[in-house]
Amino acid sequence: MLQILKSDSEPLNIVRNLANLQGSNSVDKNDTKNDDESIKKDEEIAIYNSSSELVSVKNSGWDFQVLDLDEELIESDGTNYYYNGFSLTRYQNIIERIIFNEDYTEEIVEGIYVGMDLDEVEKVLGKPTFENSDNNMIGYVTQTLYMCIYEDEIAIYPNEYYSNRKLEEMISKYYNGEYVGTVNDFSNYIRKNFDDFKFTTDENKNIILISKNRGIIIRLEDNIKVELYKNYDNSNMLDNMLDNIEYKDIYMAEAMEIERKLEE
Repeated sequence: MLQILKSDSEPLNIVRNLANLQGSNSVDKNDTKNDDESIKKDEEIAIYNSSSELVSVKNSGWDFQVLDLDEELIESDGTNYYYNGFSLTRYQNIIERIIFNEDYTEEIVEGIYVGMDLDEVEKVLGKPTFENSDNNMIGYVTQTLYMCIYEDEIAIYPNEYYSNRKLEEMISKYYNGEYVGTVNDFSNYIRKNFDDFKFTTDENKNIILISKNRGIIIRLEDNIKVELYKNYDNSNMLDNMLDNIEYKDIYMAEAMEIERKLEE
């Protein structure tokens, strides 16, 4: 049986207007949180008994450029649709999620198919890590995946761990006025040294830096404001700027999935 990371969180609020996010490799990336005993080692997770397409995506490192899939496809607005019932959404060449619909007939992970009653899913996978009753969705967090399961489709996001100590050192320096350079210089520095961040701007042209894998949004406004999601590994180096931090009791992949359903 697939081993799941459990959560005892309270019901979560919907996070609206979340931008599409990028995932990729980083200079300070590790495979697991070594100090977190609740995260299972890869060999303990039956995720290897999963669909051939999911295995291919995982083996590619969620990199569309090296992905080897033979099926014909249709591409539209950053999403590649495959004829046997799944699609890949990507930012540039980084795959953000894979969605299986009812035309897909293979197991997604061991014992789980699209179209299963959610009660049957729980019998196989156990209690969900998170739920969203508005969309009739249950979700599970494994060491390597976020799985958002509906009766008519299954959306899967990568779960990758990044150490944030170096990042927090830079944020703290910027907050304390110790960084020498402009806002654009700081933005460029972050993206150069932590390449899992995506750059965007808000309606006021303020810079926003987003890392789905880390679970952090950095807003460069008059000063710096930070949103930390449940999957963010906090080393507490930002405690001196608590007034500028907003904590989200939700995984960022979960928030992205809720936003996706809102936009349908």
